[in-house]
Amino acid sequence: ASTKKTGIMRSLEGVLIIQESFLGNDHFSNRMLQFRKRKMIRLLWVGPDKSPVSNIYEYFKNRSEISAHNAESGAKALELISVEKPDLVIVNEDLQDMTGFEFAEKQIMTNPLVNCAFISSMPASEFHEATEGMGILMKLSPSMNETQLEELLTQLKKIEGLTGDNGQ
Repeated sequence: ASTKKTGIMRSLEGVLIIQESFLGNDHFSNRMLQFRKRKMIRLLWVGPDKSPVSNIYEYFKNRSEISAHNAESGAKALELISVEKPDLVIVNEDLQDMTGFEFAEKQIMTNPLVNCAFISSMPASEFHEATEGMGILMKLSPSMNETQLEELLTQLKKIEGLTGDNGQ
């Protein structure tokens, strides 16, 4: 009788390797199967689940490569950021317990390495002035279309190196 032994390893290139060894009487076979590892993007939507801009959250929530979660208050989001370590936080400009700007300032203190996109209707020059030094990845318009949302993902993947070709 032969026994089957399976092992899982990760290579430095991020490739998942499954190794199966069949050992028995005089039979030895060693096969390696490689599957490209897909890193899930962890997204945290900070704002009401049902709001005029919640279509942005819905768009990301329905993507297979994204694990999207919602926090309706800034306090809950800050708690989640410290535990979950999301790759991207998308902040609505008005939250239940604080403004989006107040949240962004507190988020920097909680985890300054989290990428943050901000939904705002402010003109670009005013937004830049108001958020200078907050490390905002991108300003999102409340009426964003899918092309702009894909651009956000492209920017994040370049930063995170998730594309497998260093964002190129």
